[in-house]
This record gives sequence, C-alpha cells and structure tokens, in this order.
Amino acid sequence: EFRHYLDNMRLASRYPGIRSVSYGERVFDRQEFEKKVRAYPGIQPAGRADFTIKPAGTRPEYLAVLYVEPFAGHEEAYGVDITADATRREQADRARDTPLAIASGTTPLVSSAGKNLAAISLQLALYKGDVPALTLAQRRDAFSGMLDITFAVRDLANEALEDRAAHEIRLEIYDQGYLGQDAAMGAGSAPGSLLHDSGYAASGTL
Repeated sequence: EFRHYLDNMRLASRYPGIRSVSYGERVFDRQEFEKKVRAYPGIQPAGRADFTIKPAGTRPEYLAVLYVEPFAGHEEAYGVDITADATRREQADRARDTPLAIASGTTPLVSSAGKNLAAISLQLALYKGDVPALTLAQRRDAFSGMLDITFAVRDLANEALEDRAAHEIRLEIYDQGYLGQDAAMGAGSAPGSLLHDSGYAASGTL
C-alpha cells in the first residue's frame, strides 16, 4: 500500500530531486517488532523474511525504517535504526518535538547508489491518533514514527537550473545550519558548509 500510494502521487516525475521516501517506526521491544515484521505479509517482501533492526545492540528505543521506496537501490536502508547515529538522532528529535515538517542538516545517503552525494531530508513526525499531542511533553509521549523524504542536493540544483541557461550560471548552495543555531548546539551540519557547487565557469554566482 505504501508503494501504491507513492506511485499514485507520481513523485519521481513531479519532483525529480527526490531520492527516497521512507517511514520509520518507533520501537521499544526489538525482538517482538522483528518477529511481527517477518510474519506480516504487507511489509517490503524482498527483506521481510530476515528483517533485522540494524546496527545490532540494545538501546532504550529504536526508530526503524519499515518502508522505503523505491526499494531497489535502497535495500541498505531497510531496518536501519535512524537514532543509532548521533546526527540522525538529533534530527529525528527535532522532528518529534516540532508539529511541522522540518528540513534536516546534511544527510549521508543510506543507499547503494549516491553515497557520495550531499542530501537533505524533509522530516515529519507522526503521532498516535488517540492521544493529545499539543504540548512538547505530549508530543514526545505520543510520537509513533517519522516520514522522511530525502533529496539529493545536486539533483535539486540541476532541476532548478534546467530552464535557466545552466551552462552560464554557477550555483553554490550552503547549509547555514538550523534557525538560531550556534556553535554550542553540537550535532548537526556546520553553518556555512558547502552542499553543492555546479562548477561551471560562472558569469555570476547565486
């Protein structure tokens, strides 16, 4: 159903910069969750039989990628605990605490293709429907999972310049950090880091 829903939205043709769309589910009991996924016929069939949350290890909770599309080329993302990585955990916590979609800092692509490409993710937290999620404390308690749309910055830039004489324009894109971010905030992309440089001999720089 996840795949059919995305196919009907025609995201690939409407937004060529999108590399993947995934859903991560909040998990407390690792073994029970793995057992449920392996037995459930509606999960990604290519990896269902041996589904494992990765990396290995016991943690208080997990945010495990349960669906990812397209699956081909992103098999490595299936089952990944997003919160096992400090940077991704900080980004997921921001999404969980904010009732709006947020853009991540620079994100390494977790896929077999494009590992060297800079990427950003648009993340939207999902909450249990039967409990309130109005305050910060309520959102943290009701948090059930996260929708993640990952864009390759290069692809976004190429699409933006397609109709603007790209061969005459040099486009540089920088990550300026989160709104209000300062050096004391720790994890996340360093403000001012270069995400993309089209590399053309420029008549101007945007």
